[in-house]
Amino acid sequence: MRFTLILLLIFLITEAQAFVITDSAGNTIEIQKADRIICLNSDCLEAIIMLGAKEKIVGLGSYALQKPYAPNVTDVGKWSEPNVEAIISLNPDIVITYVNYPERQKLEEKLKGTNIKVVRLDFYKLNTMFDEFITLGKILGKEKEAGEIANYWKKQLELIKNRVKDAKPVKVYWESYTAYKAAGNGTGWQEILEIAKGENVFLNEPSSYPQVDAERIIAKNPEVVIKSVSSSIFQPYKAKNATKLEEFYKDFISRPEIKQIDAGKNGRIYVICSDMLHSTFGLIAEVAYVAKILHPEALKDLNPEELHKKYVESLGLEYSGIWVYPEIKAEKMEKPERTPSFEFTLAIASLIAVVIVIKIRRGDKK
Repeated sequence: MRFTLILLLIFLITEAQAFVITDSAGNTIEIQKADRIICLNSDCLEAIIMLGAKEKIVGLGSYALQKPYAPNVTDVGKWSEPNVEAIISLNPDIVITYVNYPERQKLEEKLKGTNIKVVRLDFYKLNTMFDEFITLGKILGKEKEAGEIANYWKKQLELIKNRVKDAKPVKVYWESYTAYKAAGNGTGWQEILEIAKGENVFLNEPSSYPQVDAERIIAKNPEVVIKSVSSSIFQPYKAKNATKLEEFYKDFISRPEIKQIDAGKNGRIYVICSDMLHSTFGLIAEVAYVAKILHPEALKDLNPEELHKKYVESLGLEYSGIWVYPEIKAEKMEKPERTPSFEFTLAIASLIAVVIVIKIRRGDKK
């Protein structure tokens, strides 16, 4: 009888601790506990680190393990092709992955019969990221911390929005990592353009990454061109020499169409490295870089590197590296000419008066 009561008490305590969340794929999931977590990608890894729960991670996807902030844990395969046997062997409470990848048959279907819960959160889309961060905070028992962090970055984003809200949209061709593959509707880069008041010249294409060509780019005549650079081309973190990035840039602007569009004629071509920028709250820093490129006059005193530094340091790292080429800088606000204060002017006048009185008295004595 006593043993039965103990079991019942344990069951009731466990049930009381359980809670329900809805992930970004619309799945309703009951979470019993989240002491052992596997992240299939670096985006959710970053979010967990920001919330101070790095010690809960027991497995990571192969790419996430390469990050300088990654803990030394078991490799569970690619984010798109996970090693389910390795996942099961680690006995995790939950696995966090992207909304659309890997497909359910590669993960949930293979985990049937286990108590492992799959939670799908992206952490790379501005329109869902803040809510995802709050959801993760609930899973980790850190709702207060998640709210404070999310609110800070929301405020930074609103500041940028307010600064460019009256600016005229600038026509932009944003090229993805692949040559002549535009970043179109539904991409994270398009989200950034919307906020930064950029007009995507290939927005209304049937696919998110439409294949374009030189002729079509010339016909669109963008005012600014942005080229995204993957870590396979250039590793931005802790980079001290921009030579390799500069060579990539020179090769890019040598394309025949560049000289025939306004962006090329006016020197408004930029390459932006995505690694440790195009993810979680690094996206706010990326918005700042892009808004500064598009509307330099409206954002003269904005320094995107300050936000970027805040993001990198939130991962427990020192900020150092090269992410944007050519470099963009915040202009120092011109200081108004210093004019003498009333008190200073009065003091000088008083001193002159004293000198005059002394000279007059000396003259009287002669």
